[in-house]
Amino acid sequence: MASPQGSFLEVFLISGSGASIGVLIFYFLGERIFRFIDKKRTKIPKRFTRFNRFVTRIKARYGLKGILLICGIVSVPISSLLAARYFKSNVTAPLLMLSFWIWALGLTSLNYAIKMLF
Repeated sequence: MASPQGSFLEVFLISGSGASIGVLIFYFLGERIFRFIDKKRTKIPKRFTRFNRFVTRIKARYGLKGILLICGIVSVPISSLLAARYFKSNVTAPLLMLSFWIWALGLTSLNYAIKMLF
């Protein structure tokens, strides 16, 4: 929940800007990490876990839009790394940031609505 001292705007701006900084760090760092791993890896391991199945299903059914829709539920690092791995584009990082700003607005609004009720 939001702090009792923080205004709606403060909480929204801090949440959105924190997520944007996280997206920038994890997206571009993840891109470099994956490039390094791909260079060093000689053969790809054939492990298919529950998480891999989930990622494959989201990627196949919904693409980048699916990542953008669930990014607020999953987390900044996981969604940024998934986007860096599977959806490299000039617009991917800005779309992720926009999505997290929308999630920040929605969750902050929900938080303050619940706070007003109780």
